[in-house]
Amino acid sequence: MPAAYGMTSDKLFVGLPDQIALFETTADGDASPFRRIFGPSTGINGNTSLALDGFGNIYVSNFANSSVTVFFRNALGDAPPVRTIAGIGAGTIFPFGLATDSTGNLHILSLGSGIATKETVRITVHGPDDFGNAPPLRTLSRIHLGPDLESGDVSFLISGIAVDSHDNLYFCQSSPGAISVYRPGARDPDRPFRTITGANTGLQAPHGMDFDDSNNLYVANGHSILVFGPGAHGNVAPIRTIKGPHTGLTNCTSIAVDPTGVVYAGNLFPQDEDGHITVHAPGANGDAAPFHTIAGEMKIRIAGLAINKPRIFVPTPLVTKSDLALVASLYGGVTVDGGGFIFIGGVPIPVPVGPLPGDVTAAMIARRDILMALVIEQMASGLNDLEEQHRIRKAALDMLERKAGELRGGLPAKHTHT
Repeated sequence: MPAAYGMTSDKLFVGLPDQIALFETTADGDASPFRRIFGPSTGINGNTSLALDGFGNIYVSNFANSSVTVFFRNALGDAPPVRTIAGIGAGTIFPFGLATDSTGNLHILSLGSGIATKETVRITVHGPDDFGNAPPLRTLSRIHLGPDLESGDVSFLISGIAVDSHDNLYFCQSSPGAISVYRPGARDPDRPFRTITGANTGLQAPHGMDFDDSNNLYVANGHSILVFGPGAHGNVAPIRTIKGPHTGLTNCTSIAVDPTGVVYAGNLFPQDEDGHITVHAPGANGDAAPFHTIAGEMKIRIAGLAINKPRIFVPTPLVTKSDLALVASLYGGVTVDGGGFIFIGGVPIPVPVGPLPGDVTAAMIARRDILMALVIEQMASGLNDLEEQHRIRKAALDMLERKAGELRGGLPAKHTHT
């Protein structure tokens, strides 16, 4: 299988207990990360999961100090987080899973206690600007299925959460093996509108989940990867199963799928001391061997995987065509046309546009500009002309730094868009 699998502009984020390591998606063998977020200032402590949002922010759940730390996508070394969510009111007691939706809201799965019960485990949802002990926008509790468990300790039976392209929320548990699906905006006392459970599903030790561009659900399932079609419900069989001695899957607990359909699986050997990442081709099925295995840096537990997907770094409907022209004027080599396209180095990049309310908060405008800078920086990284790439990326990153400073330093309450 050619090493070119995986888009070169993608990055693979690997969560380890005390750091985030970034690899090229084409990495193989004993490859080293090209960047790390690591050190005492980061606040990373007992990482159990990580997630990315549409602004490129990196979210890390820290089990050891019951916090969630947030970093800009270009964080490097001992960088302090730009935000930390922590506290009883915030609902981050022993956080175990993270997921973001299309609006930038953060979903946090927490055990709630050192001895978690069905009463303490919950999912809290935070807004994109929340920090400190901010109360959640909404909460889902008593989410664990299985009346036979009563109020016993479910700490080792909670697996993770994910959000699909329609903002449906998925909660995964390993005993009984089940996936519960909640509608967007679900809160207590809402119950799941779909469940995937039963002997036909093959769910035995489900943990991490991710989705491809067709909204197929991929589940890290111990010694297998299960793929379910969109809308899967009940005791339904997966449409594909990657399983067998040649797959390299050994206690697979985390998973990420890139835009081309390449699957990255985080594995542990039984000794929990020799982890590795297997990389599987699009459409892989049965006992198919991986075409890459990344092993050099994974000598300790892999807490989570995430893919930097270029498609998620696009503006929300808070961008108009006039906004595109305004932002493009800040960068040499970047132009727009009237059809909602940015041209970077002569390459057209489609950008969804939509109506902007007449009166919006300054923070919304600053976030829009940050997002546009991320789009341009991300797309420019793929240009063949290295000098042009460097110039455009520098302008975008300078813009990003200025706008981030505005958000940190405070802005007037309202701006009127003209």
